[in-house]
Amino acid sequence: MIVLLIGTASLGACDQHVPGPATVRALVCDECVDGEYDSVVVRGDAALPALARAIAGPGSAHQARIRAAAKDDAVRVAAFDSSHVWPNAAARAELAVRRFRSSWQRRAIMLMRRIGTPAARHALRGAVTAIPINARFALDPGVRAFADSVLRTFP
Repeated sequence: MIVLLIGTASLGACDQHVPGPATVRALVCDECVDGEYDSVVVRGDAALPALARAIAGPGSAHQARIRAAAKDDAVRVAAFDSSHVWPNAAARAELAVRRFRSSWQRRAIMLMRRIGTPAARHALRGAVTAIPINARFALDPGVRAFADSVLRTFP
């Protein structure tokens, strides 16, 4: 539901580095059955800079939209059914941001693997190692493990 609200927004790992519309659609698609991945993979190595930046996560403006949408959802659910009031809507919104960020990063990693060139492997390794493990916006351990497993399976 949140994806529909923000799927067409301008996004990026740094707000000044906005991926093109095809890349954004692939990073936020819900069911991904309309060729969203193929529209990025067909670009091959030309798509790698945007995907490498995407591994750092969506931009702060995008994360703010996710946070606001999650808070709005909590208010709507509470208005509909008071038994579903969440004691900490802010924590729930942060969880939504973390989940979205993780999905965004995993899709960027997966798209680099689908491109499958030596340059894609190099770009993925560089993007993952450029993010310090203890950084404020470090990769979630599950995302880092996913990236490591993808790197092990690269040809």
